Amino acid sequence: MKTAAQPAETADTFELVPQILPLKKILVPIDFSPLSKTAFRYAARFAKRFGCQIVLLHVVEPMTATSVVRTGHAPNEITKAAKELDVDLIMIASHGYTSWRHLCIGSTAERVVRAAPCSVLVVREKEHDFV
Repeated sequence: MKTAAQPAETADTFELVPQILPLKKILVPIDFSPLSKTAFRYAARFAKRFGCQIVLLHVVEPMTATSVVRTGHAPNEITKAAKELDVDLIMIASHGYTSWRHLCIGSTAERVVRAAPCSVLVVREKEHDFV
């Protein structure tokens, strides 16, 4: 007989849950709201328990423009997209760092300028507005 202090499920039953519900991948749409962050925390606990992968998805709804999302090394993906989409101009922001790291590594904007198949307009953070 069970008493009120005993759990409803035994440890053996709890160990069977991953076999009954075999999860491999959990998709978590996230909009950075507190509620979606809670959903992420739940997913993290599920992933740990079931040994599965989490995929976060953030959807951007374009107003009237075409949107493209790519995964990879930013300068490479930007230049590949420019070629594939046959663009005439790349407008890219640059923070304008001038430290020794910048000289060794190079900024994304600088690498895009060197490899781009078209003209590049670099918009610096501390420059004058002209529009």
